[in-house]
Amino acid sequence: MGYGRCTSIDELLAGRRRARDLIERYGLEQLMEAIAAGQDTHPDAITFTGRGPTWSKHLLDRVVAEHGAGSERILVLDLHTAVGPPGESVVLHPYPPGSATFDTIARCIGEVWPNPEQLDFYRWLAAVCPGTEVRTLVCEAGTEQLGPADQYIFPLDVWIRRFGDRNDPAAALHLLRYRRFFDPETDDWMTSVHTHFVRRWPGVLALLGADWPPFDPRRHHPVHGGHPAIVGPLPIS
Repeated sequence: MGYGRCTSIDELLAGRRRARDLIERYGLEQLMEAIAAGQDTHPDAITFTGRGPTWSKHLLDRVVAEHGAGSERILVLDLHTAVGPPGESVVLHPYPPGSATFDTIARCIGEVWPNPEQLDFYRWLAAVCPGTEVRTLVCEAGTEQLGPADQYIFPLDVWIRRFGDRNDPAAALHLLRYRRFFDPETDDWMTSVHTHFVRRWPGVLALLGADWPPFDPRRHHPVHGGHPAIVGPLPIS
């Protein structure tokens, strides 16, 4: 898989056939694993993970150390939009089925959304606050779902922000599609999502007060490198 520089929206869109060829050749799961691992040799590519912590990571470390030091436990609630049925909320986490933590969360939260990658972007909190138990819940608000043919909008959005012009009329339709995927901004959607999330808070509070089983790193897949990796779509060249 190589990297190249696109000079126009049309050129980037023309590369969609190459992305489909890569999926057919390697399989989506293998490609997504490569994307999640990231790379540190091509700063202009959207899978670039950096060569060290950013200023925002240093700020997070400082805030977490100041407010979390001495805590017995930290429960991270990572709020997102996109995954799940439109207007509904789903909960996922990085702990594998059959683990004690998986079972504890299931008892408190109920059904959880499948998360085969099981990447934990917040395990690093335990290193900032030694002796503190850390667990992660990801709460997603479902939006309009994208199919395989729609995945191009992720690299396209990154390309427009870094190299293109957001006011280009050729970009308008694609940016609107991207926006609808992450933040529909309709009253009906926001009301529905709020209703679904409110129902989940008792389970979240129950989890915070439950007995947490000991953490077993042998059954866990944290994101390596000491800071959150940037997980993005396929580079298109």
